[in-house]
Amino acid sequence: TRLKIIPLLTGVAQDRDAFKGRVSSPINVNEHLLFFYTSHELIFYDLNREDILWRQSNTQGLDIDISPQRSNRHIYAAGRGKLFRIPSTPHANALPILPMNMPQMNRMKFSVRENYLYIAHDHGILIMNELGQIVTQSAGNVDSDCSRFSPILFGEQMAFTALQPRGEILYLLSNRGVRIAQRFYESILVEPVISVGHLFLTVRESGKNLLK
Repeated sequence: TRLKIIPLLTGVAQDRDAFKGRVSSPINVNEHLLFFYTSHELIFYDLNREDILWRQSNTQGLDIDISPQRSNRHIYAAGRGKLFRIPSTPHANALPILPMNMPQMNRMKFSVRENYLYIAHDHGILIMNELGQIVTQSAGNVDSDCSRFSPILFGEQMAFTALQPRGEILYLLSNRGVRIAQRFYESILVEPVISVGHLFLTVRESGKNLLK
């Protein structure tokens, strides 16, 4: 897997480094620092130096299919049914990568906003603060496996999708609880996005790709 940097002015991709195996989605720690990981190691990449600033073995088993997320002070990543908190500033020595105090969760996806973590998993949803204290949880209202996509946060609501034997379900969480907003009888193709007060999804229906 290669790290490519594409300047917006030229649009010409430039190879920077190669890594063994697949790589997680990179996130911006700040304007000159990226964080990502492979199945073997965690990496901070310095964009100014165009070189690896820091690396450490991925002994926590962080899942490259679950995108890491960043708050104001920490990075969060998931692996082996747990969430881990990572300092956003690399140290000369090994980073203290701490598991969050939370139940074991399978097939989770999560998002971070301000000081809260929003987690969709195989039996419902969980909202907790950065200290690991549970703020809201809802179990038994989601009758499907968790989605391939991170929850989408807008206003006081959260949207997430969940797989079912045929197609997917779009759920909405608000102060009134969890409800089904829409059932799709085929797959959602790409990660949904929120814009100008609307949620946009691309789905496969009757042999066609449709934007909804």
